[in-house]
Amino acid sequence: MEWRGRRLLLAAKEPGAGAVLAALADQNSPAPSSAVIASPVAAQYFVARPWPVLIADSDFDAAQARSLLEEKRPELVVVGAGAGASIEKSVLAAAQELRIEVHAVVDHFWNLWQRFADPTTAARWRYVPDLLWVPGDACRRKIVRQGAPASRVRVFEHPLFTARAPLVRLPGSAREALGLPGDACVLLFVSEWSLPRSRVWQWEGPEREEFAALLRGLLEESAGATRTIARDYRVLVKLHPSEREGWGALTEEFDPSLSLELRNVDQALLFGAANAAFGLNSMLLLEAWRAGLPTYSYHALASDSTDWLSTHHAGVRELQSRRELGAIIRDLGRLHNASTEQ
Repeated sequence: MEWRGRRLLLAAKEPGAGAVLAALADQNSPAPSSAVIASPVAAQYFVARPWPVLIADSDFDAAQARSLLEEKRPELVVVGAGAGASIEKSVLAAAQELRIEVHAVVDHFWNLWQRFADPTTAARWRYVPDLLWVPGDACRRKIVRQGAPASRVRVFEHPLFTARAPLVRLPGSAREALGLPGDACVLLFVSEWSLPRSRVWQWEGPEREEFAALLRGLLEESAGATRTIARDYRVLVKLHPSEREGWGALTEEFDPSLSLELRNVDQALLFGAANAAFGLNSMLLLEAWRAGLPTYSYHALASDSTDWLSTHHAGVRELQSRRELGAIIRDLGRLHNASTEQ
């Protein structure tokens, strides 16, 4: 990526962008004089890094971006690729006005052209970086078909696909911090921000009812397994930071002790407390896999699709039926029983 030793300005709106830019910067060693501009939810990924982190307000615009660029004088600007109005778009536009080279890094497999469209009109390719980095050849082919200049598109190895950490099972401090029983089998449900259907924007991604089906399955199967294998279960409901609506209307149908809903929480606590992670397309699932957790994607309502997270990463196991989900939950409980009895 040719970042080594160069003075960068990194810009990120969403957590996924923050995670991937921080990891790539770690790998590519930019100059110590580099800097970061990020939203609060993306800024957390740059903690303990050597570069100053500036927090962008919700009204951060191109004029503020230009002032920042004139102050920091980066040799290269590297932005994430958030949809809609974003820090990245403001920084990209200002950098190009100042004739500073701009690279954009896409951290996901879906909604590709939408990330570079006009946030008001959805006009495609309103924003075009000098280089556009995507995670894999399939992504490159897709975004070029959608109109990205082929000469500007590059493929990078996503850091979340590599360097899996050894799993440290059941650290008591993580469960204690979250108020969970130390001997429970803990299932992490990774929710996502579901975008509304639009003929103009043509958003890709699962519908909310698909997430509801998974969460209901986790709760019902956990409650059933508690009775059949004598193992206490807990379901951790991790909300996306941009998700406005929680899952209380569903979880309140069950015993209140069965689930715990969390929005902003340290990932080390989440992954340390959980026995396994379940979701659909969230890149947080890959972070869970990287942390050593068994990781599952559930497609019982749309099993005919050929484009899921499990399609792109072999570490994510695809579940296509409620029966299969229940079997996994019971197996996790039995394994947990065996590990705690040793």
